[in-house]
Amino acid sequence: MKARIPEHKCHNCGECCGPVMATEKEIEKIRKYVRDMPKEYKEKLKNHEKDILTCPYRDIENKKCTIYPVRPTICRMFGVVKGMQCIYGNTAELDGSQFLDRTKEYYILPNFMELDVRVQELEEALREALKELYAHRKRHYLDSPTPGPVERKIEAILKKGIMNNCREV
Repeated sequence: MKARIPEHKCHNCGECCGPVMATEKEIEKIRKYVRDMPKEYKEKLKNHEKDILTCPYRDIENKKCTIYPVRPTICRMFGVVKGMQCIYGNTAELDGSQFLDRTKEYYILPNFMELDVRVQELEEALREALKELYAHRKRHYLDSPTPGPVERKIEAILKKGIMNNCREV
């Protein structure tokens, strides 16, 4: 569907960057894209002062969309379809209903940058707790401790990644 939406000459003003609706598939693509962003960049973006009605993926300082390559259909429609006017003018006046899949459910796009940073912090804390648990066992047992069920479960979660152990949306 997205391939049929004509390109719009975006000026990156941010006027259309508000709360965004997206399908589950689009949200998953965005989650993966954000997961691969450098942690420092996510931290920086997380600390931007934004209005609650500003898209969490808007880089205000650099005036750009941080998820532009994987942005949802609704974002691609701005400046192209009727009723979704760009302040610089629309490049087309198309009927937007042809680009939306009415068989899919749409959700408010979560802020994975903030969530991802918190998950990384949680994973680091779990690794530290695991080290302390092993050190405690070593101090209290003469031989080398073998991991118990709790340690094995924590190791499995960390190996797979916390975000891969739960389902978003």
